[in-house]
Amino acid sequence: MKSAGVLLLILPSDKILFIKRSSNLPIHSGEVSFPGGKFESTLDNDILDTAKRETFEEIGLQYQDYKIIDSLPPHKTVTTNFIVNTFIARLISEKCDFTINHSEVDELITIPISHLRDRKNFVKVPLKIGGDFYYNTFYYYSKYLIWGATSRILDDFFKKYD
Repeated sequence: MKSAGVLLLILPSDKILFIKRSSNLPIHSGEVSFPGGKFESTLDNDILDTAKRETFEEIGLQYQDYKIIDSLPPHKTVTTNFIVNTFIARLISEKCDFTINHSEVDELITIPISHLRDRKNFVKVPLKIGGDFYYNTFYYYSKYLIWGATSRILDDFFKKYD
């Protein structure tokens, strides 16, 4: 099983920052997700290091621009067998300089937390995969769809911070 670390970044304007992954990537291409990525034993001391390093590589966000405030339970991706570890971070200033690495990220997306919480902007669908039964939430925002592990992470975030 592979490990990944991501940051759920809350902006001072009470929005959550997402990335749209590059459509050129071999896996999870074009998906809306949190910044972060795969654990690299030669680069990372732990999974938090992974989330910080990958976030910097993808969007150029400096470590001093945010504060880690909590974490969420790990989630397994269904098709690629990653264990995704999520760290909740609060951006210190809305005026951060982001530098998008276009080989990994097509665009940055910010979505108001109030929009994501609004029941008219998501639907829960029962799924059965490999004998396992669970609900997956599909969040809608403008032209974007958030689903899979990212939506399950959002579900946990809203359960914890309701």
